[in-house]
Amino acid sequence: MQEGTVLCFDFGLARTGVASGNTLTRSAQPVTIIHARTNDERWKAVEALVKEWEPVLLVVGVPRHGCLLYTSDA
Repeated sequence: MQEGTVLCFDFGLARTGVASGNTLTRSAQPVTIIHARTNDERWKAVEALVKEWEPVLLVVGVPRHGCLLYTSDA
């Protein structure tokens, strides 16, 4: 794997969480939360972050469950 910055996205219905990581230091930190009303706005924000951070790798979160149900088991 190439060393450098990793940009991570956790896409949700209302917002998208963004974090950065570093392959050399194996560290990660939150970057921002994208609040977008439309997919076009969301993708423009993603594009701007990719241009700014110039990552060597993108990671996109995948939901572990097929539906967005919340339970009181927390």
